[in-house]
Amino acid sequence: MVAAFLALFFGMFGVHRFYLGQRGRGIAFLAAFSIAMIATIEGDQPIMAIVAIVAFIDSVLLFAMPREDFDAKYNQGRAIKTRSKARRVRRQKLPDTGIGLPWSGSSLQTAIDKGKNLFIKGRWQEAIQCFDQVLEIDEEHPEAHYYLASCFSLLKDEENAFIHLALAVKNGFKDLSKIESDLNLYYLRSQASYSGFVSNGYKLVNALPEPQKGLLDSDRFDPLILDKIELLGEKLERGELSQAEFQLEKEKVLRGE
Repeated sequence: MVAAFLALFFGMFGVHRFYLGQRGRGIAFLAAFSIAMIATIEGDQPIMAIVAIVAFIDSVLLFAMPREDFDAKYNQGRAIKTRSKARRVRRQKLPDTGIGLPWSGSSLQTAIDKGKNLFIKGRWQEAIQCFDQVLEIDEEHPEAHYYLASCFSLLKDEENAFIHLALAVKNGFKDLSKIESDLNLYYLRSQASYSGFVSNGYKLVNALPEPQKGLLDSDRFDPLILDKIELLGEKLERGELSQAEFQLEKEKVLRGE
């Protein structure tokens, strides 16, 4: 709604595009407005009208766009990263149940089970949303933090992976041997800052070392691995692979076989 109203009232200046993080398009709107202003001064009115119509169409499209489509296009991962970069997970406002009570335990388990299912299928962005729902109920849930660390590691988001792994250990995740052997944390363990993180008791240090130059080009990490896992997830959803076959193939990919 904010973007839509900005487009409606200030669309000719491209304010809504800057708000949406599309600086290039925002600058294009500003340039078009400047040209239209010069043309208007010289007596050519239609150009300004065209810019106004384009901005109005943008506002209509934003007003009409379903929330799910808007989030997928403009908000993917943004809210999660903003919160995590603050080095803590804040409890979000719980949904209004109508009776003033928090979510039930069954809702918590439902979110966990759904998140695990999506995680297994390789749909990590959607799994993140489910485990975020778990944290809205219990912000110290160690399993949810561990799965979030795994999701972010698979998405090559080093910062958020470290944050949630640290929170998992802090809040009671004690299987340290799993952390060291879990293939889903393969990317995170390949980072130069990981050894310092471990030696600090799986706690975030004040300043993590810069990644080694050319790290992602070495044989320690293959960027194509995540693409291969996503393809396996698609095959799983289409029924071309069983759950057991998917897990076996995923482990082979992560081991570089």
